[in-house]
Amino acid sequence: MSVARIENDRTRWVAPVENKSLLFAPPVSQAADLLAYNRELLQNSPAHSGYDFQGRTFDQIVRSTREELLQGAVAYTSSYRDVSFITGTDFSTAPVILGGHQPDLFHPGVWAKNSAVSRCAQESGGVGLQLLIDGDVPKSFGVRIPTGTPERPYVEHVQLDQHPRQLPYEQWTVGNESLFKTFGERAARTVAPFVPEPFVQSYWPKVLARLGEVSQVGLALAQARHQVEGEWGLSTLELPQSHFSRSESFRWFTAHMLAHLPRLQEVYNGVLAEYRLRNHLRSQAQPVPDLRADDSGLEAPFWIWGESDSQRRPLFCRHRGDTLLLTDNKTLEWVLEATPEGDLDTAIEQLAAAEEAGVHIRSRALLTTMFARLLCGDLFVHGIGGGHYDQLTDEIITRFFGFPPPRYMVVSGTLRLPVRQSGASPDDLRAIDRQLRDVRFNPDRLLAQNQTSAGRSDFQRWIDEKRNWIETPLTLENGSKRHQAIERCNLALQPFVEAAAASLRTERREIAEKVAASRVLTDRDYAFCLFPEPLLREFVLDRVARAM
Repeated sequence: MSVARIENDRTRWVAPVENKSLLFAPPVSQAADLLAYNRELLQNSPAHSGYDFQGRTFDQIVRSTREELLQGAVAYTSSYRDVSFITGTDFSTAPVILGGHQPDLFHPGVWAKNSAVSRCAQESGGVGLQLLIDGDVPKSFGVRIPTGTPERPYVEHVQLDQHPRQLPYEQWTVGNESLFKTFGERAARTVAPFVPEPFVQSYWPKVLARLGEVSQVGLALAQARHQVEGEWGLSTLELPQSHFSRSESFRWFTAHMLAHLPRLQEVYNGVLAEYRLRNHLRSQAQPVPDLRADDSGLEAPFWIWGESDSQRRPLFCRHRGDTLLLTDNKTLEWVLEATPEGDLDTAIEQLAAAEEAGVHIRSRALLTTMFARLLCGDLFVHGIGGGHYDQLTDEIITRFFGFPPPRYMVVSGTLRLPVRQSGASPDDLRAIDRQLRDVRFNPDRLLAQNQTSAGRSDFQRWIDEKRNWIETPLTLENGSKRHQAIERCNLALQPFVEAAAASLRTERREIAEKVAASRVLTDRDYAFCLFPEPLLREFVLDRVARAM
């Protein structure tokens, strides 16, 4: 096992290639210093403490946010697993180590991040907290599962549930009970050629048990996984975005950002434009789309949807005097009294009333981690994707708030299914392709290596003619004639090397099949529940512990 050590000022992080390897950026040896730096920055920097959140200082909103967040996390987590590990912890002073991910069946590299959060919290005497981003939309209602044979594997999409359209995790309730209940059996049967006893066999009964207590599929998936973490000795709390979005502190943050939306949008889009230019991105949708400004109003970095229509849509704001009209430009409208100069007490009440009326407002990715890193904790542990996104967040924080952002850590890993590999690689294919190209353009070299070839007199004249043309100096006058003559010689020599070419083509087909099989079987993105539990535990628990 290797631990990749990459400095935190790298602009791009890449998943480890080696199986059972981990990525820590910055190196784990700097974790304590990174935590100390952030705590000093957030607690003692005049620029931070002097920032006015329109009626609350930065220090006040940090204290209230952490109190609400941790109390909510304890109440939520204790509903399904033991939280005695936080007994005696002083929430007002303890470091808070954060992570976050969608409540889905992620790959084992993401689970390594959860383990790192737990270890950092234990070693610093703090609290580890995972935020479940259930305001996001699932990419699919199924799981990619390899099946077939080691020689000819393929990927099958196994349905987890069925819905007519995409919807946020927090709105995802079981649409097809039969599909959902039998997923564990079907997944185990599909992956059985490679993993006879996958973790899904013991994990899925836990998911179904939790679904009997909570209606949301995402929460059932996450709670069952978190129960296993508790059995393994990991000590973290969890809290869904749908829960902390209802806190007064988050509403205060939301109202403040909406009150300053024209400036926020200018900063947000400006940072995106510079990022695209720096990284040579032509698509205006990468890494995230610009916030729009048109006759429908200013687009905010938030989502909005209602109970009667769970289609998640962008939130737009229209100014009406001293009020903001919040709308999805379809059916939802809500008035917010929020100006850049006034206090936000009334706006907080109006946001709370909107939630009670079934109007859900949730922050998008960059604003979610901005809230978490500035107000909720001392160190945020990202995966690779989140780490890349938050380079944007860093710059938005600097320009919008006028002070430097806390630094974050990137943790990920690569675990592959325990399947015998063919040993073939794309490099082998490239080597064969070079030989085939040589047969096509340099058949004389191959023939010269076999001086005893029968019929040598039949091809020697073509070799001699080609050599004469190659030795003829190239000029403007003879260029075309010289090229055509060499091509004619190569073509005339092809029948004499056809057996060698056919053998190479056969070898290439065999290697291509092995490479395709290896590509299927070495994919690092398969869901954690497809792996054997002992292998998962050793990777998530023991290897992360040894690395830290």
